[in-house]
Amino acid sequence: MSRYLVAIDNSQPSLDAVDLAARLASKTGASLTLLHVVTPIDTPPGLPAEFATDLTASLRKEGQDLLDNVAARVKPKGVSVNTQLELGDPARRIADLARQADVEMVVMGSHGRNAMARMLMGSVATKVVHLCEKPVLVVR
Repeated sequence: MSRYLVAIDNSQPSLDAVDLAARLASKTGASLTLLHVVTPIDTPPGLPAEFATDLTASLRKEGQDLLDNVAARVKPKGVSVNTQLELGDPARRIADLARQADVEMVVMGSHGRNAMARMLMGSVATKVVHLCEKPVLVVR
């Protein structure tokens, strides 16, 4: 059975990507793995180390809540879904997991920033397209 890796970040394009992936999965019999990647927080100078630890823990909890809510939204569509929460650089973790796991493609949303914004801030979707060895479907 094929599987789609769907990277989510709680943005509307991300949720649109989930909806599209669920429709595709229901037609092809594929399952979905919903992935959320939390970027670790470094402790700012002058603050105790617990600050970053507590903030990262809070972000992990929010990420798991997001995964659980989105999975609950997909399950009534008759699609097999599981969730995965990772810690690290989002683009690299998405590409690494796509390579390591048996997935047919990666599906993710894009915020649709213009060229200047992408150049200044970068885009996770653009980085994944360049890093990933599997097909990447970007939803805008």
